[in-house]
Formats: sequence, structure tokens, C-alpha cells
Amino acid sequence: MAMGLQTGNSYRILLRISSIVGALASAGLMIWILMQHWQTFMAWKAEAGFWPFFAGLAVIPLFGFPVTPLLVLAGATFELLPALAGCALAFGVNLTLSHLLARRYLRNWLTRMANHWQYEIPGVGSRSRLTVLFLVRITPGPPMAFKNYVGALVEAPFTAYIAIYWTATMLYALGLLALGDSLSNASMPEGAAAIALLGAMLMLVLWTLKRLGGLWRNQLSQERSERFPIDKTDATDNRMNIP
Repeated sequence: MAMGLQTGNSYRILLRISSIVGALASAGLMIWILMQHWQTFMAWKAEAGFWPFFAGLAVIPLFGFPVTPLLVLAGATFELLPALAGCALAFGVNLTLSHLLARRYLRNWLTRMANHWQYEIPGVGSRSRLTVLFLVRITPGPPMAFKNYVGALVEAPFTAYIAIYWTATMLYALGLLALGDSLSNASMPEGAAAIALLGAMLMLVLWTLKRLGGLWRNQLSQERSERFPIDKTDATDNRMNIP
């Protein structure tokens, strides 16, 4: 299966902008809360447990909770390398559970939600599956949990699903963890580097969507023509017999 956006360019642009603005707002809100309640946060940080926190990070996003503020909080609470290790484990568990839930229990609900978001889930051939899987993951718009579930419905190997989704999620997490870590260390250079990394990733995502989106549509058209070939002789005869 694949997911193809069936709306016009204006809707796609609005959806992407709203997603980006929402992510920025949630990150900014978390930063503002931490700065306004810094002493309370420091007291909580001293008692925060590594395993309970990242166990929550593995489970809470399954219910649609935005992961962006959680990653900023993780970066501010733990050292950068342990936070990266915790995220690597948490997202591995999260994606495995997402795949299991989508395949066994959520297929009908996901179809209804895809219609709500004005997405279609058509069938694609084997040559398009990895491209579609990648495009579904990086496309701004729907919540990350929804994209994780829909990606699980793409008829691609589980290992491909994990590799693509885990890598993309960890790259996103790296920038937000560094941003949170810069707050904890009061490091403006680290904060600027984190913002620059996130901005560069956003530009790369938009460029990739533009390039790969057209490539996938060409692949899909080619596979459809191979599966449903047109008999040119019959078509010519039909045209000649038209009164």
C-alpha cells in the first residue's frame, strides 16, 4: 500500500505550514515552561529516572501525543549521549508497537482517518514501496503517530519500515535533544547549532518531497501501465470504427 496526497497544492502547502508551525509552537511552549519554572524543573530533574522517562516516550506517542516537546524535555533533563541512547531504544519499541497495532487492530480506523486527512491509500508495486514508505514518514502534516501507523500498512518488509522510520525519527530527535541540552547548559552556540540543524533538515525534507514525489508518481504510472496494458491495435480499430 502507499499513501498519496489527493488534494491541490494550496491544501498541501497549508497542511505542511500548519504542521511546521505546530511543531515550533510546541517546542517553544516547552522551552517557555522550563524557563518560567526553572527551579521546579531542576528539582524534578534531580529525581527523574532514565528508564521511566524513556518508557513513557515509547508509549505516550502511540496515543497521538506530540513528541516534539518530549524530546526538548529529554534533552534538558539528561546528558546528550544518554538521551540519544534512550531515544534510540524508545523509538525502536514505539515503532514495533505501532506496526503491530496498525496491522492487527487499527486498519479500518486508519482508513477513515486517511479519508479525514484527504489522503488515499492505493496499492503500489514492489518498486514503489520503499519510496512511498520514506515519503509517508517525512511528509509534514498528519501527526507522527498517524504516519507511523499508516507506514505500517505499506506492504514493505518490517526491517525496511524500522530502518527508514527509526533513522528519520532519530535525525529529528537529535536537533531537539541538542536544543534541550543547550537550555540545561545555558549554551547559546549549542542552541544556535541545534536550530541550524533543524532548519537544514526541514529544507532537505521539502527538497526531497519535491524530487521524490514526482519520481514516485512516475513509478506508479509505469507500474499501472504494466499491470493494465493497452492494446494499441484494438484502440486503433476502435478509433477507425467510430462513425
